[in-house]
Amino acid sequence: GLFDGEGIFSYIDGKQWEGEWLKGDKFNGNGTIKYKDGKEWTGGYRKGKMDGDGTLKYPDGSKYVGYHKDGERDGYGIFTYFDGKKWEGEWKDGKKLNGQGTLKYGNEEKWEGEWKDGDKLTGKGTINYEDGSKYLGEYTDGSYDGIGTHTYPDGEHWEGEWKDDKRVNGKGVIKYTDGSLYKGSLVDSEYEGKGEFIYSDGNAWIGEWKEGKRVSGHGTVKNDDGSTYIGEFSYREYNGLGTYTYPDGKQYVGEFRDGERHGRGTYTYPDGKQYVGDFKYGERNGRGTFIYADGKQYIGDFKDGERNGYGKYLYPNGQQYKGEFKDGERHGIGTLTYPEGDKWTGEWRDGNKFTGEGKINFADGSNYEGGLRNGIYHDQGIYTNANGFKYIGEFRNNTFVGQILSDGNPTFWGSYDGEWTYYDQDGTIKITNLDNNWLQ
Repeated sequence: GLFDGEGIFSYIDGKQWEGEWLKGDKFNGNGTIKYKDGKEWTGGYRKGKMDGDGTLKYPDGSKYVGYHKDGERDGYGIFTYFDGKKWEGEWKDGKKLNGQGTLKYGNEEKWEGEWKDGDKLTGKGTINYEDGSKYLGEYTDGSYDGIGTHTYPDGEHWEGEWKDDKRVNGKGVIKYTDGSLYKGSLVDSEYEGKGEFIYSDGNAWIGEWKEGKRVSGHGTVKNDDGSTYIGEFSYREYNGLGTYTYPDGKQYVGEFRDGERHGRGTYTYPDGKQYVGDFKYGERNGRGTFIYADGKQYIGDFKDGERNGYGKYLYPNGQQYKGEFKDGERHGIGTLTYPEGDKWTGEWRDGNKFTGEGKINFADGSNYEGGLRNGIYHDQGIYTNANGFKYIGEFRNNTFVGQILSDGNPTFWGSYDGEWTYYDQDGTIKITNLDNNWLQ
């Protein structure tokens, strides 16, 4: 009769089939066949050939799990080598195909991507190395070729163009373990040409590089606090003309030296204030003009950021002060001119009129010259009114003080407010009506 159904058949050459038969035909269906060379197939059979899904074991310990057709690996399958390496992908006529596939090594190394003839990565792929490094990008015949990213075991990250497993000149990105990053031109893996370096603290520098170092020229710095600098550099510092914009909206446009405002510049505030003038070592020093938001204006000397020296302070209503300043206040000799034309000239202290010699010219033509205390007549002085009246003598709190004579004899020492009938240069006052206003 004919073999039909389940059975075991052993050949004289050592091969053995254990499985299904169909009407005496060669093994057909599912079963296990052991070859004399030690191979063993467990899976589908059709007309005496491996067909369908199954597992093929080799004497050296290798193993294939996947599809067969007409006795050959065909379709999706996984081949595990005796050394632990593993290939996972498509097969045709017993060979690895072009296309997607994965090759895993026993040491955790893994190659995944597009393959050529199942032997070399060609196209896009990923390699995870045993040491923890990784490459993701383009390949040609198994080598890095094209745009790709290599991540090193310590976390450093290099992204750019490759050729024959080597970085090539051109644009690239390098990420460092501390969080810093470089984006720009590279030559022999060094920063060269135009590039941006972002530091781990968030600061950034955009400009020219040479052999991995910043070079003199024009660049941009972005700081983590939101401030920016755009301008000239020298020796890695702001040097030359530049613009520095602060996080709160303030802005300086002008000259820099060794990273500080130094030279001529304009400093603008968000509320509309503006300073135009000299800077030295970061502060207002020298001559300059400060325009305030309310319209007031100072033109003059500055020292250590404050009004110091000689200057002019202008008010929107036409009032102005010309004279000396100290630590931002009127201090020293100065003249205050009022809108109506009155002028006060004298000594100032901490912004206030001070005791000392001074001069006041009024718009009506009258004037005073002499001692002053807190801006009023005090001590010896000369007062002349518009009609030619003159008093020369002593004053106290803006009031005439002198010797009053009655019939030529002194009778009172004090002050008098009343009608005048006579005056002379020594300050002596003669009156005829002693019943007028006496002020002790």
